[in-house]
Amino acid sequence: MKEEAYTNPFIKSRVDSPFQKHPDLKTVYQSEYNSIVRLLGEIKKDPDRQSMAIVLTGAPGSGKTHLSMRIAKNLLKTNRILYVRQPTAMESISHFIYSKILESFCEKVPKTDYSQFLHFLSKSFSSILLKSKKDYPKDKEIFNSIDSDTLSIFNETGEPETAVKGRNWETIEQKILEWWEREYGLTGLSPEILRAFVKYAACEDTKKRQIIFRWINGSALSMEEAEEVGLTPHHTDIDNEYFASEAMTVISRLSIHDEPVIVIFDQLEGLDFNHGLLFLFFDSVKELITKSINTLFIFNIFEDKLAKWKNIISPSAFERISQLSLNLNTPDLTSKIEILKIRSKEAGVPLDIFFTDDEVEIIAKNQTIRTMLINASNLFRNRTEGIPLPAKAETYEEKLEAKINELRHEIDLIKNHLNIKSKSSEEILITREIEVFFQETQKEITRKKYEVNVYSETEDTGKLAEIASPFTGNEILETGRLKTSRKILPEHILFRGKDSHTAAGFLHMNGITLTSRLKSLNSMCENYPDINFFLMRDVSSSEITAKGAKSLINDLSSRSNFNIKEISQKERIDFELLYELILAIKNLDLEIEPLRALSIAKKIIKNNFVFEIFESCGIEI
Repeated sequence: MKEEAYTNPFIKSRVDSPFQKHPDLKTVYQSEYNSIVRLLGEIKKDPDRQSMAIVLTGAPGSGKTHLSMRIAKNLLKTNRILYVRQPTAMESISHFIYSKILESFCEKVPKTDYSQFLHFLSKSFSSILLKSKKDYPKDKEIFNSIDSDTLSIFNETGEPETAVKGRNWETIEQKILEWWEREYGLTGLSPEILRAFVKYAACEDTKKRQIIFRWINGSALSMEEAEEVGLTPHHTDIDNEYFASEAMTVISRLSIHDEPVIVIFDQLEGLDFNHGLLFLFFDSVKELITKSINTLFIFNIFEDKLAKWKNIISPSAFERISQLSLNLNTPDLTSKIEILKIRSKEAGVPLDIFFTDDEVEIIAKNQTIRTMLINASNLFRNRTEGIPLPAKAETYEEKLEAKINELRHEIDLIKNHLNIKSKSSEEILITREIEVFFQETQKEITRKKYEVNVYSETEDTGKLAEIASPFTGNEILETGRLKTSRKILPEHILFRGKDSHTAAGFLHMNGITLTSRLKSLNSMCENYPDINFFLMRDVSSSEITAKGAKSLINDLSSRSNFNIKEISQKERIDFELLYELILAIKNLDLEIEPLRALSIAKKIIKNNFVFEIFESCGIEI
């Protein structure tokens, strides 16, 4: 039996997002799936299009995200599926939710060349326009085309190759804004956000569309960029939370002219480590549900966590999110065995060559789906690669293997005593587990390389704090923020080590806001020479062209306590992998001690700005 002849069919034990593709046994949780579809129908039939919320509970690994994947697979052609995980910072919960909604909007609709966002805009705009087509008799052909296929709005009126097409989009923009004024008035930021949506739909130039998308995300633009796309630059003091709330209201109101929207909140268990963030998150969600229409909100939560959180979050928030509840009980033994067979069949692996019928039953018995797949994967690797099984054993063969592992462990201890360095069998297993986790997670990260990537300073700061969390609270490291009077600094976190302090921040923006933040940072570097400053800027951020900003960066770079790091594509991926690793441990997707996981991760990744920041605080990983 050759190792390279077969691919491990059980290695993917987790579904990271609804947009992934995994083998799916439709008979499992089909009644729960049908209940969700019925709720969508109820929202659509409701004259007021009132939103609804449902909690999907179950043990870790029971298949909550997998069911979300089935929803996406079956409904993505008609409904918009928006996926949101736990936020990273208390200061920007609404903007975090909104940014994840935009990220989901960038997912392509199956068997089309268009993203969810363009499908959403084409259907909404076309529906609004068709209701007023009598006012535009000269555009009869365009309306007839839209009536039969909403996506033809891009063919008939797309980025102007001719003045006629340009005028068509000007007409659409005018009519959409007139509709908004009649229905909702012209107060607040909503009209400008709606106008940006129209410009995004009209634009085919990749560079311009990226600029518009950044504006839609609330990112600051330079005057030149804003002028190039015909938008008003954001003010330096823009409230991103208010902007996000306004934008989500626009999306909600446009959705009336499309199918009900599905918003899935998942992987929230890490909030249990920060009750302040937990409380604020669900309060923000309560407001979102209250203000939204035509939307089904689904919350995937461990059953025990939901019971615990009931006493932490506000009663009104708990009541709002748990209007309805569905619990995913562990499937029966027959269904789980069938899942193993489907996995094997799709991978072209004959299950009976590797496992006996008794072993298959033992693997599947009294286990969640995820645990079953992990056990199957471990046994498969043992048979094909000779990798030792974990200590816990069920069959005689596994018990024998466990005894061999114990002997190997004793040999490792003897080698260690004699200063003969070699990896223990346990470390080999953990290293392989993290390597596999990184490989699968990287596939998802690179799969999500959208037409536009917009990174949030607040979100990145929160991710860095999350990666650092295993060191905090145990006298190794303390976190905080630099204190200023009126100066607005880049989003940052202050790490207080035993012997040195480090302030690490992110600055991906542009325009006047960028210059203002750099001025404040320059002053802080001068006033606090004993603090190490790290400033990270993603390589995908727009080029800094303002002379003032360039000059300030030169001044900062000359300071001995300042480091500016450009986050390369590889460093960005590794940064995301480290964050996902800690999040997976907190969400019980991986059972590894966090500090040990980071130590092994460093050996795999080797170099990253995260490790430089920790080392500057005197922490050895």
